[in-house]
Amino acid sequence: MLIRRGDPIREAADLAGRRVAAIEASTNMALAETFAGARPVPFGAGSDDVYADMLAALLAGEVDAVVDDDVVFVPLGEQHPDFELAFVVRTGNRWGISVPPGQGDTLADLDAALGRIIADGRLRGAWETWLDGLEYPFA
Repeated sequence: MLIRRGDPIREAADLAGRRVAAIEASTNMALAETFAGARPVPFGAGSDDVYADMLAALLAGEVDAVVDDDVVFVPLGEQHPDFELAFVVRTGNRWGISVPPGQGDTLADLDAALGRIIADGRLRGAWETWLDGLEYPFA
């Protein structure tokens, strides 16, 4: 959960009565809807850059918090002067790479490459270099 730096939100209960932005019809919006008393605010319809829209709304005080994936918000919360990470909810949401139909060779190549860098430790090394605030998920 990303908030404006210095805001008092530290746990889900602090979201009661507050406006929580998330991408409409996403798993993150579904999560926002589980916070008791929070007022989910959908973003995305007609947007060219939904992340920029949500962050601008947060900075302007139009929303009080933004929920999105930790790989996006943990580094931002650590490095951006206007934002901070309030808390993280472990969801176990899966990630994927989309490949157009009929591109089975591309899918096989991606699967093989990911398998190699997971097996030989390169993915862990990159993760720990660039996402050091996040627990490595492929242990």
